[in-house]
Amino acid sequence: MTRECMDLCRNWTLSLEDQQTMIFPDFRPDQPLSVNLPHTWNATDSFTPSRGYWRGVGWYRKTFLTQKEWRGRRVLLELAGFFCTAQVWLNQKCIRYDEDGFTGQFYDLTQFLNPAGQENTLAIRIDSRHDPELLPGREVPDYLLYGGIYREVRLHLTSHTHIAEQGISFTTPEVSPEHALCRIATEITGLAPDTLPVHSVHKIHCILLDPDGNPAGEISTDFHTPGTIHQDIHLRNPRLWSVDEPQLYMLISELQAQTSQGWTLIDRMETPVGIRFFEFQVNGDFLLNGKKVLLRGVNRHQDIGGLGNAMPKRLQALDAELIKDLGGNFVRLSHYPQHPDFLDACDRLGILAYAEIASWQHIGGARFMSNAESMMRAMIRRDRNHASILLWGLLNEGRSKSLFERLHIVAHECDPTRPTVYAENEPEEGLRLGTVDIPDVLGLNYKLPHLDELRAMLPDKKLFSSEHTNADFCKRGNWELEDRYLTRLEADLEILAAHPFMAGGTLWCMHDYATDYAPTWPHHFSGVMDHVRLYKEPAYLLRAWWRTDLNVHIAGHWTFPGEEGREKTVRVLSNGDWVELCLNNTSLGAKSGGRMLEWNVPYQPGKLVARAWRGQETVEHILETGGPASALLLTADPDEILADAQDAALVTVCLVDAQGRRVPENRAVALAIDGPAALRTVGGLPVVLLSAGVGRFAVQSSGESGRVTIRAGTIGASESRVEIQAASKL
Repeated sequence: MTRECMDLCRNWTLSLEDQQTMIFPDFRPDQPLSVNLPHTWNATDSFTPSRGYWRGVGWYRKTFLTQKEWRGRRVLLELAGFFCTAQVWLNQKCIRYDEDGFTGQFYDLTQFLNPAGQENTLAIRIDSRHDPELLPGREVPDYLLYGGIYREVRLHLTSHTHIAEQGISFTTPEVSPEHALCRIATEITGLAPDTLPVHSVHKIHCILLDPDGNPAGEISTDFHTPGTIHQDIHLRNPRLWSVDEPQLYMLISELQAQTSQGWTLIDRMETPVGIRFFEFQVNGDFLLNGKKVLLRGVNRHQDIGGLGNAMPKRLQALDAELIKDLGGNFVRLSHYPQHPDFLDACDRLGILAYAEIASWQHIGGARFMSNAESMMRAMIRRDRNHASILLWGLLNEGRSKSLFERLHIVAHECDPTRPTVYAENEPEEGLRLGTVDIPDVLGLNYKLPHLDELRAMLPDKKLFSSEHTNADFCKRGNWELEDRYLTRLEADLEILAAHPFMAGGTLWCMHDYATDYAPTWPHHFSGVMDHVRLYKEPAYLLRAWWRTDLNVHIAGHWTFPGEEGREKTVRVLSNGDWVELCLNNTSLGAKSGGRMLEWNVPYQPGKLVARAWRGQETVEHILETGGPASALLLTADPDEILADAQDAALVTVCLVDAQGRRVPENRAVALAIDGPAALRTVGGLPVVLLSAGVGRFAVQSSGESGRVTIRAGTIGASESRVEIQAASKL
């Protein structure tokens, strides 16, 4: 019998009181909450008018039956992510206490289970209170520390002898277009070397399937004792993973036992892997498979409005898709290990990733350093097989020579194939302390105006911009603020382009996010998208800089009632050779020479058209003047979700006139929902706020199949609705 995985995410009881009596099945808390996982108790309270969000202790409890089929098997509990500490109890027995929820944990429940047919009581104590010795350590970092079990919980059923969790390592120490040496290390657990195992002979059989699913290589190795089995597979003419062609192989690892009837399969794992080679050079070139690639990226947090950091798989993948849509090829996972689902999407789409342990400026004592080392080991063990991972990050904007040296050594011990990096905002201080020389690559935060002098200070360092253009003032729909952001971003992108010794950079940041950090509390408005991933105008400027296909976009809107004749500045964002602007079929002239072009236009209602061309290719963008608000247009993406109590769709609301043209007003829209799903809005109320006529919210499955109807209404517009189907299978 091979490995099975059981979802354990539904129907938990939550008590936001520190009551150890939750370990008893007959205890009833005073104010229990019924929740599904992933879950955070801070999904909405960061957006309330009163300062701060709740950090404390919560107990999650669930019962489940021991199945008779589990006899003779090992039962492992996986907590994929929690914050900050977890204490796991099963049947009134404490299994373990853990201080790293960013990388997830596994717990062996086997010996604590009740007999078959009886219920087990699983209780998990989560403590999100501040402790300076627990990463990230700083009490008020510039991102919200969401409490709860914010990733999935699963049971893994294996044979007693099995492949260890996260126990497969795939590396390619030798790669060229003609040949690849694929080195596989498989950790086997469950055998005791000093006793006679049930099966005295085992075999690990590895098959490597090419991107089309055809066998590309395989190898078998017999063994008698537990440990790590090392195997090599040689490939001719490997199909290399790249940002443009993210070719993924599939490594199938099969553990077999020898019986009187022959070989029996007892465990099996599938691991997507990529084959590529890369190098950072001192001259600023980053080479992937021998070809220069300019790193075009963003910093990304793992939260979204209405759900916090309890993001389902679909929305994790959406963020990777949006980075690709911008034309990006690089993401910094700021500032903690993020969900493997997001990394899976980066692997599939060809997005390079910079992963780092949880940090922001703070360096604690001996316990902090020990926890940092443990998290580095755990992060690398969990994520090492992702083709997208490019760099292992030590810390962000904090510096300690002893800790950095320790983490650098640990990273290379765990993974000698990837360089280390840290993000430095005070290079002079880093030089004084001797920290800038430790990592293989150095990220610079907010140092674009000083690149030439920094290059003189660091002539032999491999450099890129790890953060730039932190426009923390920019609210979507506020044209004045978005225009300021455009101007700043354009200047910074030009600086980067003018300094070829920089390998590229990551913008701060991808999207707005909740924060407890003054003075930006409760939101940091630095994203090129808002909390729910609606593009701000700077996102279109990135598309003009980063994408190779011809694109054009007129920033803002063209509806200014009562301002006829008043001059308006029109900014057009494009990568075309030439752009022509027309108003009501009258040309206002063509311009070239940049990705952000400007016309001063006396306002007249009507149709504003920007037409870009490159050679024989043309593309255009149209803005039309909107009339009085008449209706709401609702669009669900997707219109079908999985009825698993996790999956979610995003619903966009647009205020339109009688002709369907957007009306760029800021207003509140009331929401209602019927069917097996729940509204997930910024702030938690059944209201969505429109900025420049557009808003968005999430709708999440409650776990049952059926039709979901969402209705929206506002003053002066007819009620609108959209339907979503919650299905048992997609």
